[in-house]
Amino acid sequence: MAVRIQFRRGTASEWTTADPTLAAGEFGFETDTRQFKIGDGSTVWSGLAYPATGTITEVVAGTGLTEGGTSGVVTLNLDTTAVISPTTVDSKGDLIVGTADDTVGRLGAGTDGQVLAANSGETTGLEWVTPYGASTPTEFSVVSTTSYTISSSDAGKVIIVDTANPTTITLTTTGLSAGQQVVVHQYGAGSVSFSATSPAVLNSRDGLTTIAGQHSAVSLIKYDTNNWIMIGDLV
Repeated sequence: MAVRIQFRRGTASEWTTADPTLAAGEFGFETDTRQFKIGDGSTVWSGLAYPATGTITEVVAGTGLTEGGTSGVVTLNLDTTAVISPTTVDSKGDLIVGTADDTVGRLGAGTDGQVLAANSGETTGLEWVTPYGASTPTEFSVVSTTSYTISSSDAGKVIIVDTANPTTITLTTTGLSAGQQVVVHQYGAGSVSFSATSPAVLNSRDGLTTIAGQHSAVSLIKYDTNNWIMIGDLV
């Protein structure tokens, strides 16, 4: 036989009129207000308190929130000075990085095959670089002017110098990151020479700075922040 448990019940008015004394632990339910009281064995109904009821008198914004209030509809907003807003990023692959003490910034996504490298010269302290040998097949960059400066976009490439006139290639401290390199090939008849803009330093055998001739080549390796190493067919 099924067992059914029912509690003492009645409307609020009925309970107030009867004002009974509930036994200790006895449950009394108001059918119209949906509230209840629990007896203690000695206090009449009107003397018992409803459990855990009350009114919210104030909403206070905690860490990461602003606004709040004490009446009406209360709105809480994100505090953009304490939390990172989604609007900080603009596109897929963006990174949120520290740019200074208690300061964040956005680093845009690199291109396929690039990796992150530390660079204290950048605002974010990081930069996207292409590892040497990561490009398959080898990327070529053709230079047909009489002057050219190595830049970060040349990392891992073969620069083809194709001109009948002498060409000077300049190296700077920011051209490549340490460990990156580029190959320079003299394809045309014009000579190809190299110079370094201080504080950049070009290191080569016997201080030679010119490719030996047409269809000869050299490799330029960024050793550290200032120093470049050049190896190959030089005069």
